Amino acid sequence: MAINLLLAGNFDITAECEISLLEDTSELERENLKDFIHIIIILPHPNLQTLALFQVKEIPAYDIKNFINIPLSQVILDLCNRFFEERKWQIASEQYTKHIQINSGNPETYWWLSQCYRNLNLSDKCFSTLKEGIQMQPSDPRLNFPLIIDLRISGRNQEAIISAENACQLLPDDYTFQKLKYLTVPTIYDDQEETTFYRYRYTEGLQKLIQQTSLKSPEEQGNALAGIGRLTNFYLSYQAKNDVDLQRQYGQLVHEIMGANFPKWVVPLSMPKPQQQERIRIGYASHYLHSYTGTLWLTRWLRYCDHKNFEIYCYYTGNQPGPIT
Repeated sequence: MAINLLLAGNFDITAECEISLLEDTSELERENLKDFIHIIIILPHPNLQTLALFQVKEIPAYDIKNFINIPLSQVILDLCNRFFEERKWQIASEQYTKHIQINSGNPETYWWLSQCYRNLNLSDKCFSTLKEGIQMQPSDPRLNFPLIIDLRISGRNQEAIISAENACQLLPDDYTFQKLKYLTVPTIYDDQEETTFYRYRYTEGLQKLIQQTSLKSPEEQGNALAGIGRLTNFYLSYQAKNDVDLQRQYGQLVHEIMGANFPKWVVPLSMPKPQQQERIRIGYASHYLHSYTGTLWLTRWLRYCDHKNFEIYCYYTGNQPGPIT
């Protein structure tokens, strides 16, 4: 109760702590009490049977001998993370704000708080929190990356590009932000002129990215590999233009980066000719072979292909299998 009051406001508790033992409680009473149990202090001989009834596995627990040495900021952070995992975004955001007031230098807290606002559909607060965190930790990619991505998703493309350019200056060795600087395009366009502008910008940016990509050292190879793994040029197709040439150039860049990191995997292999009456084997590998919008209509490519001449194999690389899988 004392900890609950302290978290709720600035109370000066001068009286000694009083411990009240709970008698047998009903299931309804236990359910109502759970929201008021913020931490568990592990005693030498805990009543495991009662603890099991309260289902307190997700509640932060501390050993009684070490509890005095644990800072209040850590207690609040553990409480914040519990509310976040329970998807209680509003109360989690309030607690993360308190944690920032105590320990403002922790970039992870700004990220968690921004995600609370994101889930509450409070975009402006989400962006301002990320920007505040970047001011505290300018070179932390965990704050710069979601700011750029969320700005683009929200249609604030110029802000996203400016943020990407700033991130490139702060993190010059991070290939992810080089890609975002040159290849960011909108999802929706206001008019044909805007489509033309961003297509020209993408075309020029792709050439600059190719020219500036260095794969000489293991560090450069690893950074480039991480960059192409974090995002793709998926939204280029939203311009509804012929992307074959641009995709071919981008694909060659990806091939070179993969080849530099995994040289044994790009050695040409001989393709044996199919024997008589043998079908050509085609393999599809995807992270999205589950209940996903794109997969739902692309499965018709598999169902209605020429099965007399082609033998289809699918390789699922994700971890959310469903009926479509």
